[in-house]
Amino acid sequence: MMKPMKKRIRMIALICGLIIFFLPMPLVDENAIDTSLVGYVQYNKNFESGEPEIEHLTAYDGERILKCLSKYNEYRTILPMRGFGFENVEIYMQVIINSNAQSKVIVLGNDYVNYAAEAYGSLKHGIYNADALRKELLDILNVS
Repeated sequence: MMKPMKKRIRMIALICGLIIFFLPMPLVDENAIDTSLVGYVQYNKNFESGEPEIEHLTAYDGERILKCLSKYNEYRTILPMRGFGFENVEIYMQVIINSNAQSKVIVLGNDYVNYAAEAYGSLKHGIYNADALRKELLDILNVS
């Protein structure tokens, strides 16, 4: 009689774990904005044409970018970060979250390439409303 109860408990624990794993979380916690920074930003000037021309931006408001990122959520996936072609990417940036020494890259472009990840090979985190985030960041970066 005890074995079916143990199976149910394990199944409930597994389901709860999966739910927690896939819960949305902010790209940048608003409480970590003061201790975080934008490491670098790259912008593909020819994103629409498909012929990449990458510009390394140096004049940007990092705090404003972090506040923007804190309004958007990410979700875990089971897909690892792999290489990508810059023809599919409009904005590529690194964010360093000092409160827990976490570094993540944020990749925004076409529908196939919108995610955040800690490092090459780590699991991607999809981004909810990635197109709206991309447009808002383009305005903040003054490149749209």
